[in-house]
Amino acid sequence: MKDTASSCTIIASIIATVAFAAALQVPGGNNNNGLPNLNQQSAFTIFGIFNECALFSSIASLLLFLSVLSSRYAEEDFLVILPSKFTLGLAWLILSILFTLTAFSAALYLVFGENKVWIHIPAVVILGFILVSLRTFQFPLIKDLIKSTYGSAIFYKKGHRISNWLDIKKRL
Repeated sequence: MKDTASSCTIIASIIATVAFAAALQVPGGNNNNGLPNLNQQSAFTIFGIFNECALFSSIASLLLFLSVLSSRYAEEDFLVILPSKFTLGLAWLILSILFTLTAFSAALYLVFGENKVWIHIPAVVILGFILVSLRTFQFPLIKDLIKSTYGSAIFYKKGHRISNWLDIKKRL
């Protein structure tokens, strides 16, 4: 879990850096007043919203993974707290990837517009492959983490893990 959280921290940092840089260097440049040239287009609004969501979700993911890395690693933490933080961090990381892809697609549309529609076709195809890959490789991991953390186990009486989790959550 520590190695995976470390790797995910690096990815979340890269996404946050790219989203922050994209917010400062908007597509189409700025006019003499410092306002974006393309701010009247709806694709620019989509770019801004999803770039902001990508930045904040990657920072949330980064903070969760850092809390996993800096945890005290006590026995009771491995039952619910660490898997919960890891699962939530992974979910935020996947969301930040999806937000980044959406912001990139909006920026691509702003740059090329309706003049060169054929440029959007490879981007849509690759985006489809990325979404299928996320669905294939990451969602089973999240499903297994949720099942193993919150589901019933052979070592506990029914409902015991949930009440244990609520007790731990109250201490947080």
